[in-house]
Amino acid sequence: MTLELQEEEEVVSRFTFKQKLILIGTGIFSFLIFTVWLFPLDEIVRSSLYSSSVKTGTIINFRDLSISVLGNVTLDSLEVTTSSNLKIKAEEAVLKTSLFGLIKKKFDGKFKLVSLKIDTENGPLAKIRNFEGKGKFDNLD
Repeated sequence: MTLELQEEEEVVSRFTFKQKLILIGTGIFSFLIFTVWLFPLDEIVRSSLYSSSVKTGTIINFRDLSISVLGNVTLDSLEVTTSSNLKIKAEEAVLKTSLFGLIKKKFDGKFKLVSLKIDTENGPLAKIRNFEGKGKFDNLD
C-alpha cells in the first residue's frame, strides 16, 4: 500500500497550467520571430523580379536587399538594364513606402538613389551623386 501511494505522489506535474501556457507562448513567439528574421525574402524578391524581367525584357540586379518592418527597402548595387540597352546603375537605392503596398505591387512613397549613373549604347548619359523624389506606381509588373 505504501508503495502505491509513493508512486501516485511522484506523478504530480512539474509545471502549473500558467507555466505551461507561458512556455507554449514563448515557443510560438520565438518561432515566429526567427521565421521572420531568417526568412529568405531577398531570394523571393529576386525570383519575382526575374520572372517579371522575362516578360518585359528589363533586367534588374542587386547585390543585397534589406527590408525594414517600417517600410524602408534598401537595395545595394542596383543595376537596371532595359531591352534597348539603357543601363541605370546606383550604388544604393532606398525606397520609403509601405511593405503591404509593395506586396500588392504598388509603390507610393519616397525614393533616394545614391551615385546614379545612366549609360546608353553610345556611352554615359548622366551621372548624379544623389537623386531624391516622390513617386507613385500602381502596377509594378
